[in-house]
Amino acid sequence: IKSLLFYLGFMTFEKKGLRTYLKIPNYSMKKIFSEYFTEYIEERLTEYIDTDEIENAIITILEDGKIEPFAKEIENLLSKMDNRIFMGLDEKYIKAIMYSYLILTPYAMVKMEYPVENGYIDIAMFKRYEEVPYEAIIEVKYIKQKEYTEEKLKMKIKQAKEQIEKYKKSYELNTKNETMKKYIIVFVGKEAKYIEEIK
Repeated sequence: IKSLLFYLGFMTFEKKGLRTYLKIPNYSMKKIFSEYFTEYIEERLTEYIDTDEIENAIITILEDGKIEPFAKEIENLLSKMDNRIFMGLDEKYIKAIMYSYLILTPYAMVKMEYPVENGYIDIAMFKRYEEVPYEAIIEVKYIKQKEYTEEKLKMKIKQAKEQIEKYKKSYELNTKNETMKKYIIVFVGKEAKYIEEIK
């Protein structure tokens, strides 16, 4: 749909930093677009996955060093899933969901279970281009909603911090101290219950 709108002249591209936006090129197109397409979309589409929001959330990690918007996108996806799915859900599925979103970006190479000297990083993002400010590693933990306790949350946070500390000592990450962001995300059921950047 986006390609077609661009091809027909209803939309044009605008670049700001790492983000590329589609925008309406002039007032005439704005009138046509707003009075017809927007109305049509609102009437026909009641629920969909907004890939623009996902892309912006990923760019926010790489450009601003903030992971909260991305965690919110994962929450949004989980909230749409049937509760029966969560009966068999565990940490590896959450990582797979996050990975499937993160690989959408052309600005980073994304690796799951990435090997370093001291273990396997859940998710690692390495920049493809010099102009990308940040890279990231993400340690993911998961607790089923019915199994949640404050003690279990504290234990998962402690485990994640210990793992991040081990990864930080690896040669590959040591050479990227200025650009490498390190995050912990603990999901409880459908919620990103705890998010922390490890300095």
